[in-house]
Amino acid sequence: MDITTPENITVESFTSPVLTGRDQRSLKAFVLAGILPNGDQHRVSLTVSHDADRKSFRVSVSRYTREASTDHGFVVEHYALMEDIASLGGIKVARYSFKALNATFLDALPVAVAALKDQLADFLLTPTTAR
Repeated sequence: MDITTPENITVESFTSPVLTGRDQRSLKAFVLAGILPNGDQHRVSLTVSHDADRKSFRVSVSRYTREASTDHGFVVEHYALMEDIASLGGIKVARYSFKALNATFLDALPVAVAALKDQLADFLLTPTTAR
């Protein structure tokens, strides 16, 4: 399956991070990695989440497909929990603060960009549906 992939993926290509999650303690940004023939978007996201039980921030990079059609009134994103996520590790913290969450996100951003260009590039830039 052919996909259209931007030639240069840079830090600027990641969207501005947004707070997500039930408790609003996750920051997520994505980069458009390609468009599938049916119009669906293949995206790669960087997520930094606070894990209250482990008292840490968890950093992950994942790939997912966002459906082009919004006829049903909501957006559908497809990913496989055990297949489409690469963990970049955890950072221990005594307690949650947005300032620390944001700093961790900013520290992880260059690592995510490097992953798109080096070791994880083939994995992240190839949609699950194409494998």
